[in-house]
Amino acid sequence: MLRFFTTSTANISEPYSLRGEYGLTDTRNSTHGSDSEESANREIEIIFGENTVDIASTKEYNTNTQFHWDKNSINSSLGLLDTWNQFYRTTKPNPDFEWFANYDDLKDSILPMIRTALSAQDNPGNRKPYLLDIGCGDSTFGANIAYDLKDVEVYCLDFAIDSLWRLQNKMDGNSKFDNVRNCTLVHANIAEQQVFSTGSICAALDKGTTDSILKQPKGTELASRALANIYKILCKDGVLIQVTDEPPELRIDLLQEAAKRLPDDITSNISISCQQFTSVRDYFLYTVSKS
Repeated sequence: MLRFFTTSTANISEPYSLRGEYGLTDTRNSTHGSDSEESANREIEIIFGENTVDIASTKEYNTNTQFHWDKNSINSSLGLLDTWNQFYRTTKPNPDFEWFANYDDLKDSILPMIRTALSAQDNPGNRKPYLLDIGCGDSTFGANIAYDLKDVEVYCLDFAIDSLWRLQNKMDGNSKFDNVRNCTLVHANIAEQQVFSTGSICAALDKGTTDSILKQPKGTELASRALANIYKILCKDGVLIQVTDEPPELRIDLLQEAAKRLPDDITSNISISCQQFTSVRDYFLYTVSKS
């Protein structure tokens, strides 16, 4: 679990990790990770006493039970946390499965956009620019970007902690990622909170996350709120890259409405474009640039 946060001396070894950014000392290091379920139970009892919540047994992560989608409720459940927690706890990991489209199919279109956004940045103190993979699930898409772009710090974010465990296991089981040190997993809900500081992210990737949010009750409102939070954290000349099967006549309005949640001086600097992939059929690539 410590790999989620890196080491206790992250201010030296990993200065741009969660502990490196927010920790004060090696003991006041902003996050804590238990080394086993037994340690977690003991430490939670010490800190919280009887005011505890149920903790999922680690055995749940190894179950072979098959998750069954209910076709009658799928459209209203894809954006719900319980749906994804159940999915990741009860299905077998598939190292070859990828949501929407895989990295090799998309990288020739996406990497040049990321490189353009990075080249426009002035990073004081030689700090690596940040890239955010929003709603990563257990996809190694962000990890592959970190592998190919060593000069960027990639944050893979999801609101389902079970998905991050599975992603961590995928990375640990693939020797390709053994030396990847510029990829951090973040547990947060982008629709409910502004996870990073304003203007701190150079590029953000949304591969199907907005589509999932739209599937739940009040999905349009939640998606608009999430997009506004993303716009806020984009830096000057930063870019949001969206991969979706939703055509422009549906998606452009949503992207524009989200921009209206921002102050006028920011809204006027938001530009939106769309193109259809040639490498992946029936998918669109949207870019939202902040000048």
